Amino acid sequence: MSSLSSFKIETLLLTFSAEFSQNVVFGSSYTSPPVVTATAASNINIFVENLTSSGCTISSSETISGKVRVHIIG
Repeated sequence: MSSLSSFKIETLLLTFSAEFSQNVVFGSSYTSPPVVTATAASNINIFVENLTSSGCTISSSETISGKVRVHIIG
């Protein structure tokens, strides 16, 4: 079992402006793809695509204008 001190946690606040997706580059290095979650205040499906150890794409089910919170844990 890993200790808590071995985890890296990042948080991002993305601003979408009539967009379907945005690319994210992680600020920390990960040896394998981290766990990524994304949520929006509006009732729109937000999901993670193209996840690698260095970044991902945050996408939505329809165009969105607003904030999306992203949490990266690895």
